[in-house]
Amino acid sequence: MEAVKRPWYRIKKAQMSFLCALCGSQRQMSLRSRPSVRNYIQMTLLISLVCALLWPWMDYRGLVFAPFIWVLWELIHYGLFRRQLPCPHCGFDVAWYAKDVRVAKRKVREFWEKLD
Repeated sequence: MEAVKRPWYRIKKAQMSFLCALCGSQRQMSLRSRPSVRNYIQMTLLISLVCALLWPWMDYRGLVFAPFIWVLWELIHYGLFRRQLPCPHCGFDVAWYAKDVRVAKRKVREFWEKLD
């Protein structure tokens, strides 16, 4: 039996490179699960900008928005990371596999049914 050749798309500045656990195709991801130092600097600058824009009306009370902005950014970052996890070739998602194997099997089955 011959191995199935799958196209491999190279991602610029890939943060992670690995093989799919189900189909064995080469995978790359542009985001990591945890924010980098650069991301923390960007968030600090964003919060500073929001506080500076709100300064005429709220003074130091504008810092109240900082935790909300930070949490919202973390949720968006994690959501973008999770969106990259499923394999585009077979539909296998390692996060679902770690949580519940039955759900992971169902998602792979749905992926293949959608292709047919």
